[in-house]
Amino acid sequence: MGIFSSHRHIAVTVTAGWPVAGSVFAASLGLGALAGIALMSMQEPVHAAGFDCKYAKSHVEKLICADSVLSKLDDDMKVLFDQIESETFGHDGVTGAVIDPAGKEQKHWRETVRDACPNAGCLRAAYTARLSEMRKKWADALPSEENQ
Repeated sequence: MGIFSSHRHIAVTVTAGWPVAGSVFAASLGLGALAGIALMSMQEPVHAAGFDCKYAKSHVEKLICADSVLSKLDDDMKVLFDQIESETFGHDGVTGAVIDPAGKEQKHWRETVRDACPNAGCLRAAYTARLSEMRKKWADALPSEENQ
């Protein structure tokens, strides 16, 4: 049997220091180390584009960070919002006042709809409806492939 007879050989994937899907390397580890890796893999950091998950404070932000579908919806929302903002944000030429209709609308949605959701199902529905609404309302501010 040789030197590794009391150890188990496992395949572990590492990306940026965390065990996750990706390139595989073989490691010879005892059961204690295997348990540690299993715990670390359950704590894989998720990043939502609208905010940094390591600073998530609210219940809703924590739900988004814990759910890959919600994190993807948040990513999609950020990309779409940035596209709309690039076309709609500005300053009034006479008064110098900030003109940000999309930003004002998004803040209202976030505070009254998104942040009122008690669970992930509610958030998925809220994000899906909001993304659809944004694509329709701001179609003129979006590239043509985004309007479909």
